[in-house]
Amino acid sequence: MPNAPVYVLLGSIASGKTVQAKLLEAKFAATNFSVGSLIRDQLADDERMQQGQLLPDGEVNKIVIEAVSAVGDDTPIIFDGFPRIASQQQWLDEYLQTIGREVTAVIYIVVSETEVDRRLHLRQRHDDTPEAIAQRKQVFNDHTLPVIAAYRKQQKLITIESGDGSPAEVSAQIIQAIEART
Repeated sequence: MPNAPVYVLLGSIASGKTVQAKLLEAKFAATNFSVGSLIRDQLADDERMQQGQLLPDGEVNKIVIEAVSAVGDDTPIIFDGFPRIASQQQWLDEYLQTIGREVTAVIYIVVSETEVDRRLHLRQRHDDTPEAIAQRKQVFNDHTLPVIAAYRKQQKLITIESGDGSPAEVSAQIIQAIEART
């Protein structure tokens, strides 16, 4: 039996990745890794986190290896918001190959700028400063969109165009798209 699937959820800041990851975790009996949350938990007082900066790949990769190594081969994995940049994507693809896995599908949740702003206004996160938000939006545009394009070339991309919908509506679209691929 092949190893269980690996899903990647990508989208701009406040696109609902974490909400969707939790819903998919329940649906597919998966282990959900919010790499951002793992980093925030380990480096909460780190000045780079307060400024919305990306950490060096080596630090992020170490956190991912530690988390993934605790999961059995038969457990589906969901990466919430990772990889964010091309070097992380390349590393993740290579790392998964060394443990007999691969990215099965990448779900890109598209959300309007108006909805992003509305969601950011509603959520209360200590690292959602105006500077950090602007930085994360810039990282998404400059670095994550090329990752999404690379996964599109690999024919692993599922684009959810109506990410402005309710969590249940978006989740239903994601599940339908995943199930259509299997």
